[in-house]
Amino acid sequence: MRTIPILVSTVPVMLLAATTSAGPVTFTNLDAFLEATDDVREIDFETLPDGSPSVADTLITPDFNYTDQGVTYSSPYPVLAITAPAVGSGFPLSASNPDTTARNWIIADLVTPAYAVGIVFPGTTTLSAFDADMQLIASIGGGGSGGGWFLGVVSDVPIVTVVGDRGSSGELWESFLFMPVPEPGTFVLFGFAAVSILSRRRSRSAGKTVVPYWKD
Repeated sequence: MRTIPILVSTVPVMLLAATTSAGPVTFTNLDAFLEATDDVREIDFETLPDGSPSVADTLITPDFNYTDQGVTYSSPYPVLAITAPAVGSGFPLSASNPDTTARNWIIADLVTPAYAVGIVFPGTTTLSAFDADMQLIASIGGGGSGGGWFLGVVSDVPIVTVVGDRGSSGELWESFLFMPVPEPGTFVLFGFAAVSILSRRRSRSAGKTVVPYWKD
C-alpha cells in the first residue's frame, strides 16, 4: 500500500487542486472510523470543563463549556447538562426539554474546523455535519437498543458545526470525537492527506486509541 511521504508546507497548492474529492464518507462503526482517521480527539464527559470529575446534573452553559477543549456545546432549549450515568456507562451530555411534545437536540460548534467528527450515544439518533456556511455536508442516522452506538462523518470539506437530533424532546451523547484541521503551517500537507483517506484504507497497528483532549 502506498505511503504518502511527509511534505513541507512549501508544497505547491496546485497539488490540492489536482486531487479529486471523493465527497464525505459516513460511518456506523467506530473501529472503521478510527482506521480512516488520524489524531482523533475525544471528549467523553467523564470530566467537567474545568477538569474536575463529572457530577450529575451539572449544567453546561455558554460560560461553563468545553470551548478550551475544542468544542462549544449548546441546545435550542437551554437545558444542557452532564447527567447521571446509566448502568455500565459513563456520564452523558444530555439536552432535555420539559415539554415532551417539543424537540430538542445537541449542537457542537468546533473551535477549529475538523475533517472528521463522530458521536457515541445510546438509543437512536441522526448526526448531521455542516460547513462554515451551515450547508449540510452529510447526515447519517442509526443506533438501537442500549448504549455504545456510533455515527461518524469524514469529509474533505471542513466541518464547523455538528448536530445530533433524535426527533424527540431529548438527546444524549456518551462521547464526541473530532479530528481538527491542523495549523496553517501544515495545512497543505494535511489537506492532501485528508482527501486521500476518503479513497483508500490505511493499515493500522493493533491497539490504536484516540487521543483524549487533555493530552494535547
